[in-house]
Amino acid sequence: MAAPRRGDHREIYELVRNATGVDGATNATGALNVETHQLPTARQLQAVKAIGKRSRDNVRSLYQAIMERMSFPSSHVRVCCLELIETLFGRSSAFRRLACDRLDIFMARAVLGELPSPPAYANELRHRALACLRRWNREFGAVQPKLGLACRHLENLGMFAEMDDGEDGEGAREGEGARDGAGGASGASGAGR
Repeated sequence: MAAPRRGDHREIYELVRNATGVDGATNATGALNVETHQLPTARQLQAVKAIGKRSRDNVRSLYQAIMERMSFPSSHVRVCCLELIETLFGRSSAFRRLACDRLDIFMARAVLGELPSPPAYANELRHRALACLRRWNREFGAVQPKLGLACRHLENLGMFAEMDDGEDGEGAREGEGARDGAGGASGASGAGR
């Protein structure tokens, strides 16, 4: 990877803020107006991927900026952050390592405890974050064992019981097989990424 360019850090924080942003999406009282605020656009997601490819320092800055925004007291903003996390998690081993090293922070801001309003977005955030954790465990659990630990912890708390038994239920069973060493294909695909 190339050395970080001067100004990348500021560009990263502005990009993350705009993609998850509140700018221009607040009403007169300063509350988030979710009717006017959308998820990150394809162009914003592409820009996030492109700036992350420039250097490991940029990946670190992206992780820090996203997790900072994940502390914003709005589940809608956090859903937008999750969109960025999903984009980077599957494409960058450096981002995966950072995220898995600090998985407790992600879980606290997206799954556990009382999530901020609006309630519809809080439910969406929790559901999507749980689905992501299962999928990530299935795909990367062989090389990131903290994902398996997190999924077992959440399962023990009954967090997955709220989810549908469709694709996510099958994914959890596959992930358990990979964790136990029985899921050869799942473990092999995660190791190569």
